[in-house]
Amino acid sequence: MAYVDVQGTRDHILIVLLFCLDYGKVSSEIGRCREFLQYCLENGSRDLIKAGLELLRLLYRSELQDFSSWGIDLLVTKLSISKDEEILSKVLDVIEEVTQEDQENMEMFLEKWPKL
Repeated sequence: MAYVDVQGTRDHILIVLLFCLDYGKVSSEIGRCREFLQYCLENGSRDLIKAGLELLRLLYRSELQDFSSWGIDLLVTKLSISKDEEILSKVLDVIEEVTQEDQENMEMFLEKWPKL
């Protein structure tokens, strides 16, 4: 994961890699893919984080079965640790879409983000 720490130098490769991984089928490899996405969201450059957030939006739109059990966690974590206004705006935009018409996701979000 050291490649993620080098801010912005390999973003184009990491973004392609993020979008090529399989987040859907339950296996130990999927856990690693999700951990890598989480690591990129927490430690990546601004562009890598924005790409990861767009990936979360696409995974929600693709109706990934267990998205609410782990995708909401990633969004809440990013919302709580981010100081960048542009990133916060992007996170809120994705959260709005994910919770707007999905009651289960709304309940999960409110359970994990009680500050509202």
